[in-house]
Amino acid sequence: TVNANLHENYEGFVDRYVALQDDGVWIEVVYWESEEAGRAALEKFVADPVNKAFLDLVNVDSVTITYSDIH
Repeated sequence: TVNANLHENYEGFVDRYVALQDDGVWIEVVYWESEEAGRAALEKFVADPVNKAFLDLVNVDSVTITYSDIH
């Protein structure tokens, strides 16, 4: 699964949650030890064949990626 792969192979990964909103929009929240770790993982995540089945479900034209600090 995606989460197991992230735990095992992505430095700085903390946790990941996916939710479906009432309006049909999917939200994915991924927690990293630092913004740098999250940014570094993005290119690797997209190219990683383990994540292909998940990424095949994603409409890339609808994706917005943001980075935020949690206080």
